[in-house]
Amino acid sequence: MIEVGAELVIDAVPYATGEEGTYLQDMTDTLMDLAVGELLAVLLATLIASLVMMFIKILVSVIILTRFFEIYMTTAVATIPMATLTSDKWGNSGVNYLRTVLALALQGIIIVIALAVYGAINASEIVVNTNPVIGSVSGIIQGVIRPLILGLALLLVVIKSKSIAQSIVGAN
Repeated sequence: MIEVGAELVIDAVPYATGEEGTYLQDMTDTLMDLAVGELLAVLLATLIASLVMMFIKILVSVIILTRFFEIYMTTAVATIPMATLTSDKWGNSGVNYLRTVLALALQGIIIVIALAVYGAINASEIVVNTNPVIGSVSGIIQGVIRPLILGLALLLVVIKSKSIAQSIVGAN
């Protein structure tokens, strides 16, 4: 069963990466030659990385959902700040509201760009071709850690998207 799954994954690699599938074949051959202790080390690294990636996925999803909720709530009360735009005394309030709405819109653009860059880097040949020699346990563990680092970078950009957007438009 495992060999059939491995063969299916190896056959699908050219469609996903444009490569010949040698990376996964080398990893499969290396795993077949490892001792039990080395396999446990690879299993532990893979398990930790997958748990952290699941946590990152949940955090990114929650942050994106809260940003959309913030957009909905901000636009729901739009009539009050928009009414202050014509007032001499309260005009700043309306201008600050427009800056906030613009920052919220820019946040969405920054998040979409971050997700696109993450997808492009994750699937690019740079990540595939710069992997270390897969003939060792450390090479396999490094191959597992790279997506984890990319996921953490995505999480940081999504978290910082609000402050980046606010600094660009001068909102508080």
